[in-house]
Amino acid sequence: MFPQIPLGVGGANSLGGKDVFPGSYTVRLSTLRTVYMDLTSTLGEQGFRWIFVVFMHDRPENHLALEQASDYFHDVYSGTMVHLYDLKPIHDCCDTANRMLTAEQLAENGFTVHGGIGEHSEMLFLRPDLVAPAVHRAPSATAKDFPDMVRIARQDGWPGYWGAPRYASAAFGADSFHKIAQKMNGLALQILDGLEWRKIPRFSDEQIAGSRPAGQQIAGAEYDRKREQRQMEWLKSKKLR
Repeated sequence: MFPQIPLGVGGANSLGGKDVFPGSYTVRLSTLRTVYMDLTSTLGEQGFRWIFVVFMHDRPENHLALEQASDYFHDVYSGTMVHLYDLKPIHDCCDTANRMLTAEQLAENGFTVHGGIGEHSEMLFLRPDLVAPAVHRAPSATAKDFPDMVRIARQDGWPGYWGAPRYASAAFGADSFHKIAQKMNGLALQILDGLEWRKIPRFSDEQIAGSRPAGQQIAGAEYDRKREQRQMEWLKSKKLR
């Protein structure tokens, strides 16, 4: 098992135009893609031909970077790199919320992609020492759909999440993680046995193709462009480029 790589593209905060936000430390899509391409190069040159990636950050551009690195590994080294969580049967497998929450709790959690009951429950299961005890007194930030979620994130004083984290529990997190792990393990074994995994629908294809109106800019894209420009200008000034 390769060591964990704590890098990801884009935070939920950028959806509200808050590109810099406490607790969010991101890299550009091109940076993440290069890291994985570099690693697949060294793995490929050492003879590895199978890589399974377990990476659950759900930003569509984050998925895209991993899928592009996967295609590189396949085309250059004739290997197979599968980004498991991007496969729809795994991404959409968890039914914990419907089984463990009341109708009122589901309604209060609303439409969320970050920091609601689910993600806080996962952290309470994995690393409860990193979750503030005040989470169970946290005010809810309930959105009814994606545009409403963006509206809330643009407000002054947005707490950095959507949903109702006060209902989070370690039991919910454990159930969710075990369901996803079982699904990942089962599908990985099927792929090793010859399943045509490239025919399986992917979350990133659906999101990147259909989630934004034509011409709409990716959230955080301008910030990333300026960040890269500053870096390149500094390198050029030092004659390091």
